Amino acid sequence: QMLYNGGLLHAPIRYFDSVRRRPGLPSGIYALVERVSRDRVDVHLVNTSSQDPQTLTIQAGSLGEHQFTEVAYDRRTSEYPSAVGSHAAPTLRTERVSKTVDSKHLDIAMPPGSEIRLSLGLVRCVNQASYAFPWDV
Repeated sequence: QMLYNGGLLHAPIRYFDSVRRRPGLPSGIYALVERVSRDRVDVHLVNTSSQDPQTLTIQAGSLGEHQFTEVAYDRRTSEYPSAVGSHAAPTLRTERVSKTVDSKHLDIAMPPGSEIRLSLGLVRCVNQASYAFPWDV
């Protein structure tokens, strides 16, 4: 239900289960919005399943009224686990990856036991608001 306290729900992002084609997060996926600003939303996603990969869609705005401009995340460049016989975990090295996105939807594939922090660039109120699901567009 999109009604909240007598009006429409205003949110910078909305989640969809891409496989089951329903609103909300897929089973075993958890999300934490860490920061919201005028032109950016930072979200931490975790797949708690040890066996099942999951796919989700993130929509810009509760009714698709916003537009994603980019997605940035850190990609691991160091080898893990470390060499056999090592007693300490290796230093984790990452590189920042940034990709241009020009859409109100973003599909995320999450392997089992994975996590990712996304920094989503956002332009607000540039699309016609719609109740349409991402797969109906």
